[in-house]
Amino acid sequence: MSSWNKIVRMFHKVHRLAGEPKFTLLTPREWNKRFKRHQVGSRISGRCDMRGIITVRYTHIYNLREIEDTIWHEFLHILLPSKRHWWVECAAQKLAHNKTRGLFATRYKKSKRDVPNIKTLLKHINNASARFNANH
Repeated sequence: MSSWNKIVRMFHKVHRLAGEPKFTLLTPREWNKRFKRHQVGSRISGRCDMRGIITVRYTHIYNLREIEDTIWHEFLHILLPSKRHWWVECAAQKLAHNKTRGLFATRYKKSKRDVPNIKTLLKHINNASARFNANH
């Protein structure tokens, strides 16, 4: 299975768990054409637009947890825009069951223990998805 197909499958999984917000997944090429700006980042990175448009850029095949973590990260930026970046990073890692610790979590001395449990996170995310869908 190609890397992009893995990303699409993981997007659909996260989309379902997040309450099916009206989000669109674009390929990196579609993103660059639509927004006239290129993605930056190394290995695997994501970009999002507050209208619910997401892309994931990758340079290698990564494990599914890293892909899921990146997708959750972009979903959280759109659905919970008031949350600080360290919180988004830690929540995405918790939701993806990713064992890594991100740059912002390290910088602010935070960890996955500083965000609610998965059940509570999903409740907040689903409520935010309903609000997003009502407004878009």
